[in-house]
Amino acid sequence: MQALKRAAKRRQILRSEHAALGADGSVRWLLMTASIFTDWYRGELHSSIRVRDITQLKQLCDELGVTLWADKSNAFYDLGALRALTNALLERNRNAEARPCALVILSIANFRQMCEEFGMRLMKKIELAVIGKVNMTAPPTALCSYDNQGNLYFLIPEVETVQALRRDFDRMKKLLQNPSYFQDPPERHLDIRYEIGVETANTTDFDSLAKEVLVKLDGNLQKNQVASEISEKM
Repeated sequence: MQALKRAAKRRQILRSEHAALGADGSVRWLLMTASIFTDWYRGELHSSIRVRDITQLKQLCDELGVTLWADKSNAFYDLGALRALTNALLERNRNAEARPCALVILSIANFRQMCEEFGMRLMKKIELAVIGKVNMTAPPTALCSYDNQGNLYFLIPEVETVQALRRDFDRMKKLLQNPSYFQDPPERHLDIRYEIGVETANTTDFDSLAKEVLVKLDGNLQKNQVASEISEKM
């Protein structure tokens, strides 16, 4: 609880991975995340804890020879790690029969305008508020990253149906736009959008898939090229 209170003051999200024995004696890997915040409108304190079984993810990383590492500024995986895993997954899928992967980008479309209007200090608080809510509602199999430019990336290693993905992200979008969960008044100005890109025979790597999705989001190729260049440096 003390760690949660410290995290609340710093607007942080706690994250840790643990190995545990399953009922059959096998080792299971669990990802635990926790956050706490004050509802700005009601003054109520809210806390949330989520536990996800990431054993299959660990097995996939072992199979592909990829090591994931977390972004210390949030509860997500580093964008460079997500890129490495996506590229390895795409290479494997080209040489084997497997369900396609998908990349979903959920974007604060007016991120730059809000930075100019409200300042970076407040936007950092709003970013963490968005990240905390996304962290608690992301699909169980999704791997998440943030590029610090208003774009959240979700890798879905195996897609069953795009319709099911849309239902998941429609729910997430509604939550992010629900005033009951706002932590700061300017959150009501957030313009939240998302798009989905599914692997095809022509998909070459993470950056090409990400650019495809970013172009769908706003159609501004020049802006998306800048976002891609920023991502490559992370």
